[in-house]
Amino acid sequence: MKTTSWKYEDGKLKCDSITIDESSIIIKVLYSCICGTDIHNIEKFAREEVDGVYLGHEFIGEIINSDSKSKLKMGDKVIVNPGVNCGKCVYCKQGYDTYCLNRKTYGMSSSSDMLGGFSKFLKLNNDTKLHVLPPNVNLRNAVLIEPISVVLKALNILSNNTKISEKKIAIVGLGPIGIITNLLLKKFKPQKIVSFEIEKFRIDKSIEFFNIDAMEVSSAFFHEKNKFDIVIDCSGTVSGWNTCFDVIKKGGVLMEIGQFVSGNKLYFDPSVICKKDLKVLGSSLGDDIYYSDALSIINEFDNELNMLITHEFKFNELNDAFEKVIEKTCFKVVINNEK
Repeated sequence: MKTTSWKYEDGKLKCDSITIDESSIIIKVLYSCICGTDIHNIEKFAREEVDGVYLGHEFIGEIINSDSKSKLKMGDKVIVNPGVNCGKCVYCKQGYDTYCLNRKTYGMSSSSDMLGGFSKFLKLNNDTKLHVLPPNVNLRNAVLIEPISVVLKALNILSNNTKISEKKIAIVGLGPIGIITNLLLKKFKPQKIVSFEIEKFRIDKSIEFFNIDAMEVSSAFFHEKNKFDIVIDCSGTVSGWNTCFDVIKKGGVLMEIGQFVSGNKLYFDPSVICKKDLKVLGSSLGDDIYYSDALSIINEFDNELNMLITHEFKFNELNDAFEKVIEKTCFKVVINNEK
């Protein structure tokens, strides 16, 4: 059968027509959404003159073709964990889901055998991890399970390394990951959460939609009495990273969640870590267990996730959707393949 898939090639996004092997498990993509990592990757591909990458790693779909070995049924709605592990490297053998040295990812591959979520249909590798969505889940919101899984893993690492309750916490960056971090942190009952952002749209809408204590960085927070016990970077930017070290108190804990733009130059004096006696933690990707956890709590945040998705585009409007994300006058932008 034929499918259409968006590909970054020759410095722009364009559609490819591809033939899919009909003996494979095939899904019809229902919703996909643009991640900050997609923007970072395009910047990286342009800088490194990399061409021919199929994009989109946050997506849900409907099973339209299965096989005799699969427990999946025709019509099942599924969330796709985009990472496919080799199962053979030292990390896979130790059970580390996201550390695979040969990991392949839907939405980050140049192979037409592994298309991205910005496709009408795509076939699935036999080792793909899938989670069937229950009928009571809002399908459009379910496309956010991947970023929710990322935050759940990061907060688990954080809570295993320091006490979160009754602590003053700063979140740097109010993109979708920053908003989700705000929402999920509340269950730990910290003393205070303050979020820093440089984009006016995100500050204003974070306050209006989510009642978040959001602001630009003020010199007031550079005074020691106002600094934070825990700082979480959700920005993945040079300015955000510098803000983290400006507002963290001595003996504090820094968690890096934001995917830093590869290739950006960061001028940083590592002695600050020693002088401030800081603990620095990192987290990337959500292990498959966190997809299950995200699925179990997603209905608790139905209203908030509805507001987090600020824009919806048709499949053939992907270029316009990317422009909207680059403008930063949005939170999450969804592609509705039904339109």
